[in-house]
Amino acid sequence: MPRSAAVAALLQLAVVCSLAVSVQHAPSEGGGLMGNPADIENVETGTTWFSVRIKVPTGESASKEPQAKLMGWQLGSEQGSPVQVLKIRSQGIVARHNAGGGERPILAGDELVEVNGVKWSGDTRAFEALLGHEIQAALKSKEKAPLLRLTVQRRPGAAAAGGEARGPSRAGRAAAAVGTQEKRKETRGEKASGSADLLEKKESRERRASGSAGAQVDRDTSNVEGLIAAWNSLHQEQPIELNHEALHEFMAKQHGKH
Repeated sequence: MPRSAAVAALLQLAVVCSLAVSVQHAPSEGGGLMGNPADIENVETGTTWFSVRIKVPTGESASKEPQAKLMGWQLGSEQGSPVQVLKIRSQGIVARHNAGGGERPILAGDELVEVNGVKWSGDTRAFEALLGHEIQAALKSKEKAPLLRLTVQRRPGAAAAGGEARGPSRAGRAAAAVGTQEKRKETRGEKASGSADLLEKKESRERRASGSAGAQVDRDTSNVEGLIAAWNSLHQEQPIELNHEALHEFMAKQHGKH
């Protein structure tokens, strides 16, 4: 193999290996989502998504019951946020589902983001109406044991099954936050101090990122030099001479492209 071709092949191999390492350690799409579609976890926030199948009773008497009472839950909705389970009662379809133990229970504080294959897309009122329609359709179904299929989003800190969602509602928390902000009177010095802290944190993150990238370039440069040394030991009649600074600059440019 000609020496120039060998150098090109070694450099290409090093770039491919570097990219493979970067992909292996990069966070997955969606901010760190892990798991299969039926049970997914965002490892950064602790939020989980999972699917449940709830058996719905049929019959004329069941279809005439108020849905909230029949399901045994109290729901809350706020435009722009998923429908939330505020409370689960001791009696009802959801309580029986939770007691069955076959699937994950629904807890107070959980949010409903999909029903029978239709996902919540930001229009909470429309999704809440769809949820009611799907429950009613299941109650009137001619199937022996119709199922209501839900995808549940659970944020850290959901209350235990049968309890109530911890803390005030989202609307209550938002109102409290606004009231606190309106009452708070920060001096110019406090604001400047806060801005300085934010700037310092940003610079610290940038330094860490820069240091990590630089370390990767150093490792890749060392790997290529090792490959070239191996080539030279096997092909002493055609040794490759390579400048360390030039190689380091080349690897840094390759990282910059990706």
